[in-house]
Amino acid sequence: MQPAAFDYLAPPSLDEALATLSQRGDEAKVMAGGQSLIPLMKLRLATPSLVVDLGRIDDLVYMRSDGTEVRIGARVRHCDIEASAELRRDLPILHEAVRLISDPLVRNMGTAAGSLCHADAAGDWGSVMLALGASFVLRSSGGTRTVEAAGFFTGPFSTVMRADEVMTEIRIRVPR
Repeated sequence: MQPAAFDYLAPPSLDEALATLSQRGDEAKVMAGGQSLIPLMKLRLATPSLVVDLGRIDDLVYMRSDGTEVRIGARVRHCDIEASAELRRDLPILHEAVRLISDPLVRNMGTAAGSLCHADAAGDWGSVMLALGASFVLRSSGGTRTVEAAGFFTGPFSTVMRADEVMTEIRIRVPR
């Protein structure tokens, strides 16, 4: 099946992406890896008039741990989490969970943040993040807010994110 016609923008910076979402938020959908959005568009369950692709924003690709907290950027793919020795050491549950996500194509293209924003009740990351007490950094052109995982999901395929926001980071405290 073919998706409905849409415009496509791949901004080089987060600020440019946020400015576009500020102007066209309700008409737009954000894409990081596309493994959740593209199938919905093909089935015409999602028909955005604009897709804002974060794929060129390299500032969103990072994994950092200071031993007490892990920070994962919005463009980190599932396979990056799987390959990280640092995350395997600090949060072994992430390494165990990521190996069970879908298939290699999805793990090589999809992102953890994208999966969380999609909020599929059958998705793997939501329950893991709830169990770990994770929080998510949401940014818009108006500012930044941090939302605990327990308050992020409002139902299947539904979150507290506004149309002009982008999840920029996942934060997880390292258990003792």
